Order: sequence, then structure tokens, then C-alpha cells
Amino acid sequence: MKISLLSLVLGVALLGFPMESLRTVKADCPIGDLNGDCQVNFLDIKVFAEQWLVPPESSADLDRDDEVDMSDFALLAEQWHQRGIPLAINEFMASNSSFIRDPQGQYDDWVEIYNYGTEAINVGGMYLTDNPSVPSKWRIPYGNSAVTTIPAGGYLLIWADNDTTDTGLHANFKLDADGEELVLFDSDGSTLIDSVAFPAQATDISYGCYPDATDNVRFLAIPTPAAENDGAYLGEVDDTKFSHKRGFYDTPFSVTIATETKNAVIYYTLDGTEPYNVTNVGRSPGGTVYTGPVPITTTTSLRAIAIKPGWKPTNMDAQTYIFLDDVIRQPARPAGFPTNWGHTGNGDYEMDPQVVNNSRYRNSIKSDLTDTLTGNGC
Repeated sequence: MKISLLSLVLGVALLGFPMESLRTVKADCPIGDLNGDCQVNFLDIKVFAEQWLVPPESSADLDRDDEVDMSDFALLAEQWHQRGIPLAINEFMASNSSFIRDPQGQYDDWVEIYNYGTEAINVGGMYLTDNPSVPSKWRIPYGNSAVTTIPAGGYLLIWADNDTTDTGLHANFKLDADGEELVLFDSDGSTLIDSVAFPAQATDISYGCYPDATDNVRFLAIPTPAAENDGAYLGEVDDTKFSHKRGFYDTPFSVTIATETKNAVIYYTLDGTEPYNVTNVGRSPGGTVYTGPVPITTTTSLRAIAIKPGWKPTNMDAQTYIFLDDVIRQPARPAGFPTNWGHTGNGDYEMDPQVVNNSRYRNSIKSDLTDTLTGNGC
């Protein structure tokens, strides 16, 4: 039998719960918060009533016994007017190369804090850290509420550049693009508000909640600092795998390149250049689409990347195959290789013929090179 919403509301009143907010601050949102505003009030009663006696896997099944009944209502009642701190580490960029500048004109890492509650929150005095064992690593400046107050549904951008002397909010640490953890603590330095552990990051691609303030964190195709997250990737393309590892070779062979992601396209180059620039939208790929094994007949720098529309691409993988017969006889300027390097700006790839052809070295020069390059030489 369905219980009416009015009955539940009257029940709350008859139980004697105060109608004003108790403003009890908790790190996590209360268990009875069913509408996602980090507090328990009549809006949650409405959600609860709508799910009364519904089938299993309901958000109102607070005691997880596969049904919504009076035991769940009792748990909700125990949390009446309890409040958490509705702040989320919502988005960040750990490798900002060309996407957005800070007020000083520098491309620095950044972190976005989102207030998903119904009231403004002053974060001044709270702590942000990239080391959970050091909760008080950086304290958000307090005493300037105009800068540190986040309105309901608003965002605050913090620059993680280890330069606290700059104007604005600048943390005393930088983000590690190889992956680490970000944690937000309350002003007591111990009450956890939010945290996110993240994997290795890609340049100019952000990582965060999608939608905002949810537990679903992923790479975001379109970074949106200080704004609602949008354009989440549908997935991440699996890394490319090569049939032959980098190293020294004496005879020609063919390399297969693969990714386990269905319908992904692999681009490759054989001259060390980028096969595809993922941050320059609209640019034509510089590489060749992989359609079958790639013949390797001479010293080659093979680079590859796998792309799929709407998905986060792989990183740029490279394998260098060295044929020593080619190395000792290669010309000063091989076709297709860059020459704008060296002290004259006119690069030279040739080994000195006087050494290569010298009777003292020519019979052992290849083994000497491998010993030197593998660390077995003197």
C-alpha cells in the first residue's frame, strides 16, 4: 500500500523535528540526502515518498535491504536537518600547455571547486593538498570573502603553480601529470570534504566529474574552468601495442600496430614527427593511416597514436629500430630528417668516415657502438 506524501510530512512534524536548520556540518553528505543538495529536508521527504515500496536498487533504500519501508524512513528521520559541506573538486588540469592563462599570463595547472549546495560557502581557511598525509599543505587565504566565497551552484578556480606571491588564488604546489591525489579539507585541517585520485594526464585535457559533483570522474574533451562540465569523452582508447620492441636489428622485418579499442584509427609516421596533433582541432593528420604491417628496412623512428571520435586518444608511442650498417654509412643529411640543430644550425648525422674506414676500428665498430649504447663499454 502506498503511503501519501502528506502522511510522511505530518509524521515528521509529529515526531517533533525542528523546522529550522540545525546546520550540523559533516564532511560527507548525510545518508538521507536523496536530492543531492547535501542536506536532509522536505525535498528529500518528497523523493522518499515517490519511491515508497518500489522495487530494489532505489536510492531511498537507505538500509540496503532491497525495499523502501519504515526502517528507511527511520534512518532518514535520524538525519533530519543534518547538513554536509556541498563542495566538490569538480575539474582540474595537470598539464596546461596552451589552454588557459592565469592572471599573470602563464599556462599553469588549475583546480576547480564547485558548490553544489543551495547556499553560498566561503572556503577561506580550508585546506587543499596533493598529499593526503599533509592535510594542511596549502591553506586557502581567509579574510577576503569576496575572493573565496562560492555562490550556490558556482565555481572557484585555483591555480596550482607553487607561486603564492602571485595575485589571486595560487596554491603552493603543482599537479603531477603522472597522477596523484587531490584532497580538500575543512578549516580544522582534518575533516575531509572531498578527494580525487587521478591517473596520468594528457596535455591540455582536463579531468573531472561528469556531470558536475558526481562520483563519475573521467577525462573531459572540452575543458570548462569555472563553468559547468561538458563534452565528456565516451571512453579512453586502449594503448597501442607494437609487434617489435625498439632495439638493434640486422635484417628487415614488418611491424604490426594494434589497439584493443574497436573502430579506433591508428596513425603513424616513420621520420619521428607527430602522426596526429590532438590539441589542434581542425588540423589535418600528419601521419599515415595504419592498414597493415609496416615494413622496416632501415634505421627508423616509428611513432603511432590511436584515435576514435569522442574518445580520449592514446598517448604518442614511439619505437626506434636501429640498423648499424646504416648508421655507420648514413649521409650527413638523410632525406626527411631535420637539419636545424647543432651549433651552426646545420645538423650533421654522418659518422666521421676517417673513423669508420680506419683499419683499427672498421672490423669492430658495430660491436663498439652496441657496447656503448647499452652501457657495456668503457
